[in-house]
Amino acid sequence: MYQGGNNRTSCALRVTRRELLSTIIGASLLIVGCGSDDDGVPVDETGPCPPTPRQDDEQSYLDEGTVRSDILDGQKGVALDLWIKVLKQRTCEPIVNAAVDVWAANADGKYSDRKEDGTTGQHFLRGIQLTDATGFVKFRMIYPGWYGGRAPHIHVKVRTSGAPTEATYTGGTIVHVGQIFFPPDINEAVRSVYSDNQNVFVNNDKDKVYKKQNGARSGLALEGSIEAGFAGTITLDVAA
Repeated sequence: MYQGGNNRTSCALRVTRRELLSTIIGASLLIVGCGSDDDGVPVDETGPCPPTPRQDDEQSYLDEGTVRSDILDGQKGVALDLWIKVLKQRTCEPIVNAAVDVWAANADGKYSDRKEDGTTGQHFLRGIQLTDATGFVKFRMIYPGWYGGRAPHIHVKVRTSGAPTEATYTGGTIVHVGQIFFPPDINEAVRSVYSDNQNVFVNNDKDKVYKKQNGARSGLALEGSIEAGFAGTITLDVAA
C-alpha cells in the first residue's frame, strides 16, 4: 500500500490549483434556476453561486471539536491534500473563520473512534480547520476507502459563529452538511492499491447517496497520481 507524497505530478493530471478552483467556480455558475433539496424543500438557486447540495452525515459524525490540519494519525494509503473553499452562496464572497469539520474512513473502510469498527479511542481522519481570509482550509489525509455499499467519500460539516480556541471549536450554527466524492476512474485505480480492504467495492454509480442526493455536484477536482499523492480542491457555496 502506498503512503505517497506530493512532490511530483503525473502528466495526465497536471493542472494548477488556481485552474482547478476556476473550473469549479465556473461550473457552479452554470447551475441556475429554482430547485429543491432531497426533502422536497424549495432551494434558492438564483444567486451567483448556487448552494452546494446537502447530503446525510450518517452515524459516523463525532463532535470532538479538535482543530488540526494533519489528520493522518499514522494511517497508510494514497496521500491526499484536501483544499476546501467556503463561499457565501448569494454573493460568492469567502467566509472567514468558518469551521470546516471533515471525517472519513481509512483504507480498510473503518472510521475512527467507533466500537463497531474496533477503533474506540482512535481519532484518525477527523479534524476541524478555520477558513482563512480567502475562505480556504487544508487537510493532510489519505484517499478514503470504501465500505457497506458506499463509494469512497469524505464527510464535511461547516459551522459559523462558534467558539474557537487554538485547539478546539465548539457550538456555532451549521450552514452545510454534505459529502465529497471522487472521480470514478481514480476510485478504480485506488481499489487495486487498497487490496487489504475486504468490503465489496462500490463506485459512484452504485452509491446510494451519490445517486439520490446530487453527488455529482459535490465532486472533488484532483491533480497528482497514485504514486505521488493527490491534491484535491472543492468549493462549498453555503447559505450563510
